[in-house]
Amino acid sequence: KNFYRKLTTHKSVHEAFDRWNQGAFMRDDLRKGWQISSDITVVSYSRGKIRVGDVWVNFIDPDKAYLVPIADGLLQTRFAPGTGMSDINTIGLPEYVSAHILPHDEGVELKGQTNFVSYAERPHAIVEISEIDE
Repeated sequence: KNFYRKLTTHKSVHEAFDRWNQGAFMRDDLRKGWQISSDITVVSYSRGKIRVGDVWVNFIDPDKAYLVPIADGLLQTRFAPGTGMSDINTIGLPEYVSAHILPHDEGVELKGQTNFVSYAERPHAIVEISEIDE
């Protein structure tokens, strides 16, 4: 968050942003990030937090930034089987949904789940950006 603020207020980034795409930024939704060249997109992940006890912890330190290249096979996601009896010894699927008919035909209770893990297969390709010159 803090690094993103430094980056977006830097004079050279402002100049590059002003020139890039000749005003396309006025038409685009910048919450998804913005491009500073044809293959570099700047994105802030400052809202990524998890709760540990009573404390919220950031996924990424607000004073750090990372360069993550877009490359085939860099990031992987794998799915585990569901927790139902019919899912034992099966290959994992992205989503599992099971239905249970309520008594007296009053409706259907649905249970849904996804069991995934995402990871970087080549973690050395992700580089920490250390500093911005003022």
